[in-house]
Amino acid sequence: MEHERSKIVRQPPASSYLWLASAAVFLLFSNGRWVIPLAAWLFSPMMMRFLREQRPLRGLALGAITYVLAALITNSGAREIFPGLSYFPVAVACTLLFFLPFVADRLIAHRVRGILATLVFPLAWTTTEFVFSFLGFGTWGALAYTQYGNLALVQIVSITGIWGLSFLIAWFASVINWVWEQEFVWPKVRYGIGLYFGILGSVLLLGGARLALFAPESNTIRVASVTTRRDLGSPDRDVLYRLYARQAKGQILQTLDMTEVYDDFLKCSKEAARFGAKIILWPEYAVPVSKQNEAAFIERGQQLAREEKIYLMMTLYSVPLDYPDQLLENKVVVIGPSGEVLCSYFKCKPAPKEPIVLGDGKVPIANTPYGQISTAICMDIWFPNFIRQAGKTGIDLMLTPARIWKGIASKATYGTTFRAVENGFSMISCTVDGLSMAVDYQGRVVASLDYFTNNEQVMIADVSMKGVTTIYSQIGDFFAWCCIIGLASIFLWTIVFRRFLEFRGTMCNV
Repeated sequence: MEHERSKIVRQPPASSYLWLASAAVFLLFSNGRWVIPLAAWLFSPMMMRFLREQRPLRGLALGAITYVLAALITNSGAREIFPGLSYFPVAVACTLLFFLPFVADRLIAHRVRGILATLVFPLAWTTTEFVFSFLGFGTWGALAYTQYGNLALVQIVSITGIWGLSFLIAWFASVINWVWEQEFVWPKVRYGIGLYFGILGSVLLLGGARLALFAPESNTIRVASVTTRRDLGSPDRDVLYRLYARQAKGQILQTLDMTEVYDDFLKCSKEAARFGAKIILWPEYAVPVSKQNEAAFIERGQQLAREEKIYLMMTLYSVPLDYPDQLLENKVVVIGPSGEVLCSYFKCKPAPKEPIVLGDGKVPIANTPYGQISTAICMDIWFPNFIRQAGKTGIDLMLTPARIWKGIASKATYGTTFRAVENGFSMISCTVDGLSMAVDYQGRVVASLDYFTNNEQVMIADVSMKGVTTIYSQIGDFFAWCCIIGLASIFLWTIVFRRFLEFRGTMCNV
């Protein structure tokens, strides 16, 4: 009888394809070009419901195909940094990596009893994000970033980093499916529901309390960001693309020293200083300059800093005459009010195929009358453990030049603000072809300037001169490592140890 029963194959209900279709729709708005924060909570329960109602091989194949197609659509804005057809294999590989948590849930969760089964998916998801963060894209695409704007919820990253927030979102999916499989019988699910929503409610309550009771109260410093004029942006971007393609030999070297671009940035910086700005930041790759003329241009910045008594963060890409045999320098030159060059910071985390000299892996620190200031360039900010150097040191203000594009403009800036909450510093992000923004150490927006909808070049912001010490800045990615250990423990128990016990029991009965 048992043998005959094992031959019965349960056909998946037709309604399971409704869950797959719902997952596909929510995926389009969960993370990428279009973000609806609630969709980030809903796509995974729908996908999980479909997978659990299907036989493993068929369900996982259909789920993966749906996941990849949705990701190719919603992340199409990233194609600009991948020439030709290289976007597709990279996008598919990254998407399949983030489908692995669904595979783990489908193959392992049913082997675990009770509410503990709901931890498989969030542990696997957080582990995947953490592992992905060590690759070239950092934490780009992390689930936590979709919750930008929900400041009460976002405050948890000051303790756990983004990993705790991603875990909460992923845990919601498995809790919903666990309740579903318990047929919504209240006596069976009340403790599990109470546990999850009790934790979620506590996070929201404590986050709200932090916002209300511990808002920045220190004196402020006026900071300005200066972006490129629109009519000057196109030729500058054309030069940059040609440099990326390593076509610098020949006529392109003659187009590097753009006097009009130099004059414009210096003029706008002087105007910002006249409006009271004490620290002025330019966007990434603001000024193209040949190596032989770099010193002369920096000297003009030094003169401006002396005259206006300001800290000037000059960003430039310096190209050697024998480029591409020698790589270009993507850097920030920090000049003090006396005209002295305090430091030159080289970008440490390059964008894909960015042909630059890499920095030494350390964030710079400048002690000023307005607190400790630091800088990091564009992709650097997507690596939380790298930026934690600043939080651990007690940096008060982080200045981040960037260069992005319209397809990811707002998402790129919103995501970087999480570093401010994690590390307890105010942050100014200045970008061309995107959204410049100033936030305090709790993530509140102090000022913003959209390159595409505003003709202004200068953003003025009054930000707190004093940061705070956060738990995350001291303990780092402890929560993420706990997730890795938790997932490994469940895997060893369900796959290795239980099979060993079953084998030993079989041998005892022989």
